[in-house]
Amino acid sequence: MIELLVVIMIVSILMGVGVPSYRYVTNSNRLSAEVNGLLGDMQLARSEAIKQGLSVTVCASKDQVSCSQSSDWSSGWIVFTDPGDVGVKDADETILRTQKALHPGDKLFDHVEYDDGSDEACLQRLWRDLYGAEPVTEPEQA
Repeated sequence: MIELLVVIMIVSILMGVGVPSYRYVTNSNRLSAEVNGLLGDMQLARSEAIKQGLSVTVCASKDQVSCSQSSDWSSGWIVFTDPGDVGVKDADETILRTQKALHPGDKLFDHVEYDDGSDEACLQRLWRDLYGAEPVTEPEQA
């Protein structure tokens, strides 16, 4: 009987230590998957732009049909062909991929504002880290 109580006590201690660690691991994996989803969609946009020879846009979207013109990407995003290079989804443009909203409570913004008033363009930094250059926002003049 005493042996059973000792085993139950040891199992309880291990569960008390292990459960919080398990939550951290699952949350960390979920966040990594969400960021990797955006990274994959940016790589898709780049490869499709090269393959099709026209602009492809990735933008935040709340309804997965049109761009939301918001800096909050937590509601999802769309990847679409953008031959006019205007950054807004028109009726004749093809949606290549959509991403639904992130897990409730997870946030993804295209910039971060700090307490000192400075900000940082997170998605621009991600692009620079991937490709070694800033994303092209204006067509180059010849």
